[in-house]
Amino acid sequence: MRHFVFLIIFFFVSFDSLSKELTKPVINLDDAIMKLESGNDLEALLDFQILATEGNIVAQTYLGQMYRTGRGLSQNFTKAAMWLGKAAKAGNASANHRLGWMYSRGQIDGKRDDKMAVKYWKKAAELGDPYAQSDLGVMYSRGDVVDKDMVLAYYWLVKSSNQTGQKSMNLSKVQNEMTPDEFDKALRLLEK
Repeated sequence: MRHFVFLIIFFFVSFDSLSKELTKPVINLDDAIMKLESGNDLEALLDFQILATEGNIVAQTYLGQMYRTGRGLSQNFTKAAMWLGKAAKAGNASANHRLGWMYSRGQIDGKRDDKMAVKYWKKAAELGDPYAQSDLGVMYSRGDVVDKDMVLAYYWLVKSSNQTGQKSMNLSKVQNEMTPDEFDKALRLLEK
């Protein structure tokens, strides 16, 4: 008899748990992105918040970007940096790129920090972000914060162009300023 009572209790507890799981809304990243792209910012924001809190680094990046731009909520650079920082630390290229932008525009701590911007752009570029590669190439071509290096400028601008399918005006300018030796070095670097 005790086994029978145990089975009945187990059945009801299990059924109750199962029914709660079945009624729990399913939130996925692709749906959240589609909501954002269709202009449903509030629903996208709510989905990104749940996913980001659960540790989804892409959702953290989107949420950070929404806070950075003020899309769907009040602009908040502190929260943007927090969410982008979590995703960047986890290795998200786009989050690293966006943190670089925030540092380059003084959106973190209210002061411009180009050294930190370059640090995040380098990480993003190495992770394959084409926009960070372009930004880094421009920095090397101008000698902004980093030593002027036409070989690295050309390298990063070509890497970016290869991914986006668009030749940058900066690439033509860099190529025109390069010596033949620099150009050869850049081509060898690209072959690696």
